[in-house]
Amino acid sequence: MSFPLYDALRERYLQASALGEAIDVAGGAAAIADIKCKCSPEDCLAHYETVAALALHHWTKANPDAPPPSAFPYPHKPVHQGKGIMVEMRNLPIVLQGILSLYVEHFKS
Repeated sequence: MSFPLYDALRERYLQASALGEAIDVAGGAAAIADIKCKCSPEDCLAHYETVAALALHHWTKANPDAPPPSAFPYPHKPVHQGKGIMVEMRNLPIVLQGILSLYVEHFKS
């Protein structure tokens, strides 16, 4: 399955890693957590859906022979009153951390 945004961000991450460039993962995590404060509810939902899609696509590419997950495939906790999930960036694969951090840069610009 093709996901051009994922492919572009992954390629950018791999190039940065090969050149020894640092990716601000901590800043990316903070920016993702802060999305709801920076944009309209509609835009916020769209960004969270994109973050989830990037994570699911990463999992699918890393596990091509596994059936699709029925829930978010990485460690997470439910948010108060069932309004979503909380994912700690440090619990995600390193490449995915970089991809999500670059996504934050992508939508901020």
